[in-house]
Amino acid sequence: MLTGYRPACLLDLDIVEEGLRHEDRVEAEAQTGRSAAQALAQSFAYSAECNTIVDEGLVVGVCGVSFTQNKDVGIPWMLVTDDFDKSMETKAALFLRESRRMVARWQTKYLRLHNHVHVKNAKAIRWLGFLGFTINKTVPSLINGELFYPFYKEAY
Repeated sequence: MLTGYRPACLLDLDIVEEGLRHEDRVEAEAQTGRSAAQALAQSFAYSAECNTIVDEGLVVGVCGVSFTQNKDVGIPWMLVTDDFDKSMETKAALFLRESRRMVARWQTKYLRLHNHVHVKNAKAIRWLGFLGFTINKTVPSLINGELFYPFYKEAY
């Protein structure tokens, strides 16, 4: 995405966590009850696929799809840095096109993709809408009561 993506490594997680966008940090910590670094490590560990988003050699985010006990269900996720937002100023169309391709590829492996997005993460909510995810009414986190929108997309 942006200028490319590649399989993620542990060093990438450290880079992303250090520059993590505020909204993504709040979401990761509220959703897991752990630090953003721990949330990133957990997402990486449970992912069937994890990619590093790169822009002209700079690591600007990580994304992936985690597996569940139900092999037909995947959990898509993405956490990005402030540098990602700067890259989006000139490369939004490329990112959106590549995002659609990635989600379409995941849907060849999973009948349903679902997760939750923090109600204050407006950029992520817009992106999910663009990708065709259905966004449901808010639900409170079982960890701390913060509000999240469940979202999902069914394979056709």
